Amino acid sequence: PQPVKKPELEKSSEPIEKPNSATSNSTTSNSTTSNSTTSNSVQPDKVELATLSPSNWYQWVEQLRLGGLPLAIAKNSALISIEGDNLYFDVDPAQGALFNDSQRQRIERSLAQLIPNCRLTMTLQAPRAETPEQRRQRLASEALYAARQAIESDGQVATIINDFGGYVIDDSIRPVQ
Repeated sequence: PQPVKKPELEKSSEPIEKPNSATSNSTTSNSTTSNSTTSNSVQPDKVELATLSPSNWYQWVEQLRLGGLPLAIAKNSALISIEGDNLYFDVDPAQGALFNDSQRQRIERSLAQLIPNCRLTMTLQAPRAETPEQRRQRLASEALYAARQAIESDGQVATIINDFGGYVIDDSIRPVQ
């Protein structure tokens, strides 16, 4: 196994307003999390990550050692800004029944394995940026649209439809994986 490269935090270049920390739906860590026992070996599904930023949060979520509710919350959260070791997230209100400080702490501990001393502030509000789950859905939708366009513009498909009076069953179209 190769060693994991510890990425550095980068201050967000996007002018995104910091969430209001006085909000009752916001949870913040008051203590720093240190991870001096993290293994530096690469896991089979690990990849080298670019510096964390709001635009690549989706890549980082896939590398977190999370499952269940914390993973669902992380996938439905948008990284809004980074200020030093402080990361600010909007959590999709659809996750409101699942979201609490215990879940935030689990996400923070998992992320601290990649970024020691990080602190998360997560606010339950409509995400001001695309969440990893919204990105996944958008890409799936775009792939399906491209597959439909490919079928509709395929000359052989058009010939079969015209010669035999056939039609394409819309639900049978699937993007190539």
